Amino acid sequence: MDTKSLKPGDLTKRFNRLLAHHQFDAVLREASSIAPTHPCYFEAQTWLPLVHLRQNRLQQAMDAVDATLQAYPNSPALLCTKAVIHGFMDQRAASFSFYQQARAALETSWREKRITEADYERQRARIEFNMALHRLGLMQFEAFEGYEHRFEAHDNLKRAAYGETDLPPQFMDYPWWRGEDLRGKRLVVWSEQGLGDNLFGARFLPLVKRATGAASVRFSCRPPLVRLMQGLEVDVVSDHELLDPASYDYHVPLMSLPLRLGLTRDTIPVKTPYLHARPADVKAWREQLRMVPGLKVGLVWAGNPHLTYDKLRSVSLEQLAPLAKIPGVSFISLQMGARDLNAHGFHLLDAISACKDFADTAALVSQLDLVIGVDTSTIHVAGAMGVPVWMLNRIGCDWRWGFEGEDCFWYPTLRQYRQERAASYAEPIARIEAALRAHPQRREHGGLQDLDEAAWLALRDDFMLRLQRMQTAPKKSFFARWFSNDDPF
Repeated sequence: MDTKSLKPGDLTKRFNRLLAHHQFDAVLREASSIAPTHPCYFEAQTWLPLVHLRQNRLQQAMDAVDATLQAYPNSPALLCTKAVIHGFMDQRAASFSFYQQARAALETSWREKRITEADYERQRARIEFNMALHRLGLMQFEAFEGYEHRFEAHDNLKRAAYGETDLPPQFMDYPWWRGEDLRGKRLVVWSEQGLGDNLFGARFLPLVKRATGAASVRFSCRPPLVRLMQGLEVDVVSDHELLDPASYDYHVPLMSLPLRLGLTRDTIPVKTPYLHARPADVKAWREQLRMVPGLKVGLVWAGNPHLTYDKLRSVSLEQLAPLAKIPGVSFISLQMGARDLNAHGFHLLDAISACKDFADTAALVSQLDLVIGVDTSTIHVAGAMGVPVWMLNRIGCDWRWGFEGEDCFWYPTLRQYRQERAASYAEPIARIEAALRAHPQRREHGGLQDLDEAAWLALRDDFMLRLQRMQTAPKKSFFARWFSNDDPF
């Protein structure tokens, strides 16, 4: 990299491109090569802790930000980054303290005219947004106001939350709904962030028309979600369909609904199920799984590897191997694109490969006794349907799961098995193993895990043959496209 022609801002653009292709070492190498006398030195140093954080190297991230803070002790950006790292370490008091320090440092910089207005607004948005995530994880739902800063907290203001979803172009020049009277008006709600976020936020959609008196409410969502979402009390269309601006009066992103509807802890909808599988699909999966003996347990162990912090949440099938030793259990793979399902002692049936969208997934999940997995869209499907879920959760988790306790405010049938140490799932997996052995529906024999190799292979082949017959009307697989790209799930 030629550093002579670099100007402030150039590194951020370059590093974003490199990180999009997971070239973490290249970013670390290039950032470390910038000399202290170079105008881009500070910009380069701010990237070091962020890259370590994305690689699940929490202590290295903290060491990097502390080293740079020695030279720039009043940097709002660095103080905010330090607060974020403390959050990932589950050090909540320290995290909030550094957010407050970042906010104070930013106000001082602005008051003393050491930063431009544009930089002030961008840094303020980042601090307020991250503080909102902190407070939402503590179930302080008035923080949804600060959550609105998600759109300003990233470089491209035309990108929706976390910089992962384009704002539909047909909405760019038309009014956002910010609480205006909707009686007689037409509203379009558009999907944002990842697929799991949309499954989580779907609970708010039925409230809109009831609470506002809107003439019509339409949800524009990702193609894999359309059929499942059509069971809600709104019109549902694919976001691949360009909507005529003349067909609506206002638009709003899905996760702005809690704020716009004025929801509180007492009025937020947490009752499940709020998503439902289609009866015909449920019947088909009931027949398909009738041949599977024992306690039927769905497994999903990894999210989309393209997601920024996937390394923090995902596990390997090998790490779950202790579960394979439990008799009386039949494991069903809910892991999209998984291979070698007969490894590490598992007899895993590949059912998810027959699912073309989330309506199919919902029907499959509805016929399971339990779902075990990490924070993915499949966990949101099961939780939204009221299916029992045991979720492995990381330290410094997403705000939706709360920061403590086994229960989940948003999904009453979900139990959390949290990490005791950062980057280690050994303890929660051991607790899940013990809980599964003690499951009241499990018997000491009769599951797929009890079959010898020949019997297992014969049953698996029969299952896959029946699965092919079940798909009498092949549907286009939306999963094939979405889960091979950068859409988070």
